[in-house]
Amino acid sequence: MKTENNLNVVAKILLNSLNVSNALIRRRVNDKLVLVSSLGYYDNEPEKIKKFREGVSGLSAFKNITIAVNDLDFYHKKYFIGFGNIKSTVSIPITVKDEVVGTINFASKSKYNFDKKKIEILTEFANLYKDILIFNYLKNSNNAA
Repeated sequence: MKTENNLNVVAKILLNSLNVSNALIRRRVNDKLVLVSSLGYYDNEPEKIKKFREGVSGLSAFKNITIAVNDLDFYHKKYFIGFGNIKSTVSIPITVKDEVVGTINFASKSKYNFDKKKIEILTEFANLYKDILIFNYLKNSNNAA
């Protein structure tokens, strides 16, 4: 099954149970994060390429930490422009041998949606896709794991 199909199936479950309206996977290519798959966005909404260190995804990848922003209105244009009335987001880095190879991001139309428990569940979800992301990373870049 393609990564996008897998993401769609599991993300639909998240839509109902965790109030997640959008999800996307970004793969690291040198100093950029390239969009691999998305759900809940229109094709032109998520930026196809995000610079390392830029935005929530870029900061999460650069610092190798999970970052949740639960009030995007407060941080308007600082981290995230926002699409489709997105009010909160979380970015989870995916690593191989301590090197970030990508991120998985989730967004909600509700403020303060991402509490500790939801982030733990989403991190487990991200780990399910780690092997797929690693494969794409190694296949499409000069980086070795």
